[in-house]
Amino acid sequence: MSVRYILLFCIFFCSCSKQNSEQIFGTYTSPDNTSLNRLRYGFFVLQLTLKLNEDYTYEYSTCAQKETGRWSLNDGQLSLFCEEKKFIIESFNHIEKYKKGTICGSVQTLSYEKGKLYQNIKILNKDHKLLLFKQK
Repeated sequence: MSVRYILLFCIFFCSCSKQNSEQIFGTYTSPDNTSLNRLRYGFFVLQLTLKLNEDYTYEYSTCAQKETGRWSLNDGQLSLFCEEKKFIIESFNHIEKYKKGTICGSVQTLSYEKGKLYQNIKILNKDHKLLLFKQK
């Protein structure tokens, strides 16, 4: 009889852990610029894409730049460790006055919650959000 309970416990435990272990790997994009999204989220940055690979590397792109590096997730905080940063328009990478834009900054940290990544930022003294939703 005790073997039966152990077996039931194992089945229950395994099925619960599968439901709770959502895969963070995949592609995340910012929401579309619609009236409904502006009402729902307020000010947010457009045209962002973040791809989290299973080997813990990432590719992040904005409308002007792209960067690659490594990532980690601890206690709901996604940390992006930039290794290379470039302008999408290749010729900008070789112009001296834009060189500073190709230097990786400090570690970027975003909060992770159920398929959503977010970070509050200031742009021109206005509060904005970096919002990224997992694509299916």
